[in-house]
Amino acid sequence: MNKILSGFRSSAATERLIDTWLSLPREAGALCPKKSAFSPTSLGKHLNQVVLFEHLGPREIMIRVIGTGIQGYLHEKMTGKNLFDLLPPEHVMAYSHYYKNLRELPCAGSTERPLRGKNGTVFLACTVHLPLTDEEGNVRYYLGMTQASPIPKHFTDYRSVGITAANNLSISYSDIGAGIPEEETYYITRAAI
Repeated sequence: MNKILSGFRSSAATERLIDTWLSLPREAGALCPKKSAFSPTSLGKHLNQVVLFEHLGPREIMIRVIGTGIQGYLHEKMTGKNLFDLLPPEHVMAYSHYYKNLRELPCAGSTERPLRGKNGTVFLACTVHLPLTDEEGNVRYYLGMTQASPIPKHFTDYRSVGITAANNLSISYSDIGAGIPEEETYYITRAAI
């Protein structure tokens, strides 16, 4: 599995997340560990970048944990809110499809999109998501690690085709043993930030 997830190992934080996830115990034949096997403290100094989402329905993904490093970029507290209430409307369908794929295959995934934070600052948020199961063995949780990088102001000041392209959501998948979606594994949708 280490080789399968190598494309998502873009930083020390994602390395730690993936290694922690891979080391969690699994029941015989299970591709995903249970949420109860995961302890946030196992992520050490990277805990401030962790996210944990819970699937409650097709358009209801509750934010259960969001690291202080991520929260520091944003306008409001996000813990306990439905992710779909916070997304640009243009991205809702793509995210709904994305989490469905993570849950049903299951597979790992990655999203990348710009977000507008405090004081109008724009930053690029890249998140790796790994599936966790409930006690019955159903994928219901998504454990993630988010890297947030400020986009320099001179890039956000220009209103050109290049900046319009910067408002995209990109999604990719990685096989953890059950395959990846049959459709393209990388696609883009646009939204205003």
